[in-house]
Amino acid sequence: MPHIIALVDELAQFQRNNPSHLKVSEAMGMVHKVLYRHKSELLWHRVVVTYHGSLLYNDPRNLDLDLGFTTSSEVGLLMNENYIQDIMDEFEALPTWPIMGHNNGHCDTNFVWFSIEGIQNDVAALEAGRLVFDNELDMLDINASALLTSPPLFPEQAELLYEFIQHVYQLLEGSLILRRVIARPLEEAVAIRKERSLLIP
Repeated sequence: MPHIIALVDELAQFQRNNPSHLKVSEAMGMVHKVLYRHKSELLWHRVVVTYHGSLLYNDPRNLDLDLGFTTSSEVGLLMNENYIQDIMDEFEALPTWPIMGHNNGHCDTNFVWFSIEGIQNDVAALEAGRLVFDNELDMLDINASALLTSPPLFPEQAELLYEFIQHVYQLLEGSLILRRVIARPLEEAVAIRKERSLLIP
Protein backbone atom coordinates (compact mmCIF):
# COMPACT_ATOMS: atom_id res chain seq x y z
CA MET A 1 0.00 0.00 0.00
CA PRO A 2 2.79 2.55 0.73
CA HIS A 3 4.10 1.94 -2.80
CA ILE A 4 0.70 2.83 -4.31
CA ILE A 5 0.43 6.00 -2.22
CA ALA A 6 3.99 7.03 -3.16
CA LEU A 7 3.22 6.62 -6.87
CA VAL A 8 0.00 8.63 -6.57
CA ASP A 9 1.89 11.37 -4.72
CA GLU A 10 4.62 11.42 -7.35
CA LEU A 11 2.08 11.89 -10.13
CA ALA A 12 0.45 14.69 -8.14
CA GLN A 13 3.81 16.46 -8.07
CA PHE A 14 3.97 16.42 -11.86
CA GLN A 15 0.47 17.88 -11.93
CA ARG A 16 1.50 20.72 -9.63
CA ASN A 17 4.94 21.39 -11.08
CA ASN A 18 4.47 21.16 -14.85
CA PRO A 19 4.20 24.68 -16.28
CA SER A 20 0.92 25.73 -17.88
CA HIS A 21 0.72 25.62 -21.65
CA LEU A 22 -1.42 27.93 -23.79
CA LYS A 23 -2.81 25.23 -26.07
CA VAL A 24 -3.57 22.90 -23.17
CA SER A 25 -5.50 25.74 -21.53
CA GLU A 26 -7.32 26.36 -24.80
CA ALA A 27 -8.28 22.69 -25.05
CA MET A 28 -9.47 22.69 -21.45
CA GLY A 29 -11.71 25.64 -22.22
CA MET A 30 -13.27 23.72 -25.10
CA VAL A 31 -13.83 20.69 -22.87
CA HIS A 32 -15.68 22.81 -20.33
CA LYS A 33 -17.74 24.43 -23.08
CA VAL A 34 -18.89 21.10 -24.52
CA LEU A 35 -19.50 19.37 -21.21
CA TYR A 36 -21.32 22.35 -19.73
CA ARG A 37 -24.22 21.42 -22.02
CA HIS A 38 -24.30 17.98 -20.34
CA LYS A 39 -23.46 19.07 -16.83
CA SER A 40 -26.94 18.95 -15.29
CA GLU A 41 -27.57 15.47 -16.70
CA LEU A 42 -24.25 14.12 -15.46
CA LEU A 43 -24.70 15.64 -12.01
CA TRP A 44 -28.24 14.33 -11.75
CA HIS A 45 -27.19 10.78 -12.56
CA ARG A 46 -24.11 11.02 -10.32
CA VAL A 47 -21.68 10.34 -13.16
CA VAL A 48 -18.35 11.73 -11.96
CA VAL A 49 -16.27 13.19 -14.78
CA THR A 50 -12.50 13.19 -14.30
CA TYR A 51 -9.65 14.20 -16.57
CA HIS A 52 -6.11 12.94 -16.91
CA GLY A 53 -3.30 12.73 -19.48
CA SER A 54 -2.48 15.88 -21.44
CA LEU A 55 -5.01 18.10 -19.68
CA LEU A 56 -4.03 17.06 -16.18
CA TYR A 57 -0.27 17.31 -16.64
CA ASN A 58 -0.18 20.33 -19.00
CA ASP A 59 1.40 18.03 -21.56
CA PRO A 60 1.21 19.53 -25.05
CA ARG A 61 2.97 16.67 -26.83
CA ASN A 62 -0.11 15.12 -28.48
CA LEU A 63 -2.97 16.96 -26.75
CA ASP A 64 -5.55 14.20 -26.88
CA LEU A 65 -8.57 14.08 -24.61
CA ASP A 66 -8.54 11.62 -21.69
CA LEU A 67 -11.73 11.60 -19.63
CA GLY A 68 -13.16 9.16 -17.13
CA PHE A 69 -16.84 8.70 -16.31
CA THR A 70 -17.50 6.86 -13.04
CA THR A 71 -20.74 5.75 -11.41
CA SER A 72 -21.32 3.93 -8.15
CA SER A 73 -23.30 1.02 -9.61
CA GLU A 74 -23.32 -1.13 -12.72
CA VAL A 75 -26.98 -0.20 -13.25
CA GLY A 76 -26.06 3.48 -13.26
CA LEU A 77 -23.28 2.78 -15.72
CA LEU A 78 -25.57 0.89 -18.12
CA MET A 79 -28.14 3.68 -17.90
CA ASN A 80 -25.58 6.27 -18.99
CA GLU A 81 -23.31 4.31 -21.36
CA ASN A 82 -24.98 5.46 -24.58
CA TYR A 83 -25.09 9.03 -23.31
CA ILE A 84 -21.34 8.97 -22.63
CA GLN A 85 -20.75 7.53 -26.10
CA ASP A 86 -22.73 10.43 -27.56
CA ILE A 87 -20.50 12.89 -25.70
CA MET A 88 -17.41 11.17 -27.09
CA ASP A 89 -18.83 11.41 -30.61
CA GLU A 90 -19.50 15.11 -30.04
CA PHE A 91 -15.84 15.72 -29.20
CA GLU A 92 -14.64 13.64 -32.14
CA ALA A 93 -16.77 15.77 -34.44
CA LEU A 94 -15.40 19.11 -33.25
CA PRO A 95 -14.32 21.15 -36.31
CA THR A 96 -11.39 22.68 -34.44
CA TRP A 97 -9.01 21.49 -31.74
CA PRO A 98 -5.62 22.95 -30.79
CA ILE A 99 -3.01 21.52 -33.14
CA MET A 100 -0.19 19.76 -31.31
CA GLY A 101 2.03 16.82 -32.21
CA HIS A 102 0.31 14.47 -34.62
CA ASN A 103 -3.31 15.33 -33.86
CA ASN A 104 -3.76 17.53 -36.99
CA GLY A 105 -6.33 19.63 -35.16
CA HIS A 106 -8.52 16.58 -34.42
CA CYS A 107 -9.75 15.78 -30.92
CA ASP A 108 -8.60 12.21 -30.30
CA THR A 109 -10.73 10.91 -27.43
CA ASN A 110 -9.69 8.31 -24.89
CA PHE A 111 -12.77 7.87 -22.72
CA VAL A 112 -13.20 5.22 -20.04
CA TRP A 113 -16.43 4.58 -18.20
CA PHE A 114 -16.83 2.19 -15.31
CA SER A 115 -18.48 1.74 -11.93
CA ILE A 116 -17.18 1.26 -8.41
CA GLU A 117 -19.38 -1.81 -8.18
CA GLY A 118 -17.69 -3.20 -11.29
CA ILE A 119 -14.25 -2.73 -9.74
CA GLN A 120 -15.47 -4.40 -6.56
CA ASN A 121 -16.89 -7.34 -8.53
CA ASP A 122 -13.62 -7.80 -10.42
CA VAL A 123 -11.63 -7.76 -7.20
CA ALA A 124 -13.93 -10.37 -5.66
CA ALA A 125 -13.53 -12.53 -8.78
CA LEU A 126 -9.74 -12.17 -8.60
CA GLU A 127 -9.64 -13.16 -4.94
CA ALA A 128 -11.90 -16.16 -5.61
CA GLY A 129 -9.82 -17.28 -8.58
CA ARG A 130 -12.62 -16.76 -11.08
CA LEU A 131 -10.41 -14.21 -12.86
CA VAL A 132 -6.67 -14.33 -13.43
CA PHE A 133 -4.83 -11.10 -14.03
CA ASP A 134 -3.12 -11.31 -17.43
CA ASN A 135 -2.36 -7.60 -18.01
CA GLU A 136 -5.63 -7.33 -19.98
CA LEU A 137 -8.12 -7.58 -17.14
CA ASP A 138 -11.08 -5.70 -18.59
CA MET A 139 -9.38 -2.36 -17.91
CA LEU A 140 -9.56 -2.88 -14.13
CA ASP A 141 -5.98 -1.71 -13.67
CA ILE A 142 -6.38 1.36 -15.89
CA ASN A 143 -9.76 2.37 -14.48
CA ALA A 144 -8.86 2.04 -10.82
CA SER A 145 -5.45 3.71 -11.17
CA ALA A 146 -6.88 6.62 -13.18
CA LEU A 147 -9.54 7.19 -10.53
CA LEU A 148 -6.86 7.55 -7.84
CA THR A 149 -4.95 10.21 -9.78
CA SER A 150 -7.56 12.26 -11.64
CA PRO A 151 -9.40 15.37 -10.37
CA PRO A 152 -13.08 16.09 -11.07
CA LEU A 153 -13.93 18.27 -14.04
CA PHE A 154 -16.87 19.72 -12.09
CA PRO A 155 -15.94 20.99 -8.60
CA GLU A 156 -19.43 20.06 -7.42
CA GLN A 157 -18.43 16.40 -7.77
CA ALA A 158 -15.33 16.57 -5.57
CA GLU A 159 -17.09 15.04 -2.57
CA LEU A 160 -18.55 12.16 -4.56
CA LEU A 161 -15.19 11.50 -6.24
CA TYR A 162 -13.53 11.43 -2.81
CA GLU A 163 -16.10 8.83 -1.75
CA PHE A 164 -15.28 6.70 -4.80
CA ILE A 165 -11.54 7.01 -4.21
CA GLN A 166 -11.86 6.00 -0.57
CA HIS A 167 -13.81 2.94 -1.64
CA VAL A 168 -10.98 1.94 -3.97
CA TYR A 169 -8.42 2.44 -1.21
CA GLN A 170 -10.49 0.18 1.04
CA LEU A 171 -10.41 -2.48 -1.66
CA LEU A 172 -6.64 -2.01 -1.97
CA GLU A 173 -6.17 -2.48 1.77
CA GLY A 174 -7.81 -5.88 1.59
CA SER A 175 -6.41 -7.17 -1.68
CA LEU A 176 -2.76 -7.83 -2.43
CA ILE A 177 -3.77 -8.85 -5.95
CA LEU A 178 -5.42 -5.49 -6.60
CA ARG A 179 -2.35 -3.67 -5.28
CA ARG A 180 -0.21 -5.56 -7.78
CA VAL A 181 -2.70 -4.91 -10.57
CA ILE A 182 -2.83 -1.16 -9.95
CA ALA A 183 0.89 -0.69 -9.37
CA ARG A 184 1.80 -1.47 -12.98
CA PRO A 185 -0.11 1.36 -14.73
CA LEU A 186 0.88 3.82 -11.99
CA GLU A 187 4.55 2.94 -12.48
CA GLU A 188 4.15 3.32 -16.23
CA ALA A 189 2.44 6.69 -15.77
CA VAL A 190 5.30 7.95 -13.59
CA ALA A 191 7.84 6.80 -16.18
CA ILE A 192 5.94 8.61 -18.94
CA ARG A 193 5.70 11.80 -16.88
CA LYS A 194 9.44 11.73 -16.19
CA GLU A 195 10.14 11.33 -19.91
CA ARG A 196 7.62 13.94 -21.02
CA SER A 197 8.69 16.50 -18.42
CA LEU A 198 12.04 16.70 -20.18
CA LEU A 199 10.29 17.59 -23.43
CA ILE A 200 8.07 20.40 -22.11
CA PRO A 201 9.67 23.74 -23.06
